Amino acid sequence: MAQARTITARDPITGATFKRRTARTYYAAIVCDHAAGPEAVAWVGRPDLAPKQLDRHSTADRPARLALVVADPWAEPAPAAVAEPVDPARAVADEALAALAELSAAARPHLPGEPATVPAPSHGTAAPQLPDLKGAADKVAALEYLAGGGQLSSDVWVALGWPFEAFLAWAQRPDAAAREAALRARIRRDGVAASLANL
Repeated sequence: MAQARTITARDPITGATFKRRTARTYYAAIVCDHAAGPEAVAWVGRPDLAPKQLDRHSTADRPARLALVVADPWAEPAPAAVAEPVDPARAVADEALAALAELSAAARPHLPGEPATVPAPSHGTAAPQLPDLKGAADKVAALEYLAGGGQLSSDVWVALGWPFEAFLAWAQRPDAAAREAALRARIRRDGVAASLANL
């Protein structure tokens, strides 16, 4: 019989950790929010079983999300000389974000007489740029909503700071659903803070 060890999963939204003593190998915990805080309601052993468990434990007022196992004493370390395998979902999400950036840049044409870029000040050193905090809370709420399984609607799109015209182009793509799922998986994997930094 295999000896039990303690594994740890981390919630991508709250950063909470969930521990389980087991002799089995697990991929992630299914996390739901309760009044007392997030709780691991189930554990899944393989990535292909996660969508079924997410659907099973999600409700309209309490969406479930994945908390990936981040510490497992039995996990084999990755070989140093072997390249990381390409994750198809991540590749689609990266491509979607690149296409989104391209659409966002093309969404607003320059007005006649307006320079394509803002010229540098010619009267000395430029003032330091302050961070643009406008809409930061909306962006965090939109990312948490998507990570929790919410639909990428035009309202969520605009809350993320992306132009509405780009949403129309996105929604008409035949692979929009697959790209949305890949974006949701990337937010769950990387966490809201890292996703906010990448917007």
